[in-house]
Amino acid sequence: MHEKTTKILAVAVALIGLVLLFFVSNNLETTGLAIKEINLDKEGETVKACGQISGKRVSNNHIFLDLQDSTGTIRIVIFNTTSLKLNASGISVFSIKNGRDICVTGFVDEFPAGSGKTNLVYRKSDLEK
Repeated sequence: MHEKTTKILAVAVALIGLVLLFFVSNNLETTGLAIKEINLDKEGETVKACGQISGKRVSNNHIFLDLQDSTGTIRIVIFNTTSLKLNASGISVFSIKNGRDICVTGFVDEFPAGSGKTNLVYRKSDLEK
């Protein structure tokens, strides 16, 4: 009987831990960086940048946005699988207009590979809130 109680208690504690981890991870806010601070030294890191859309290009449902703040400009890459999923969920990233203020969270990447160009690959934005 003691062994059974211990197993139940262990499962209950594990489930509570998973639930807490889920809520904490969903409520973590990535600190925003000035665009000039985002470079290939941060490649692979998840960062948040806020600014104004200053350019947009769509190619094969990939969306490329130029995000500008007072310190510089960075390209936001929204790959087609992400843009189509967002569009299907009612978030029309295809209709984002120049001049719109937006905060984007994504990971820093060199795209295209070997180009030396720093990009922010879209993970989420304040459009989704």
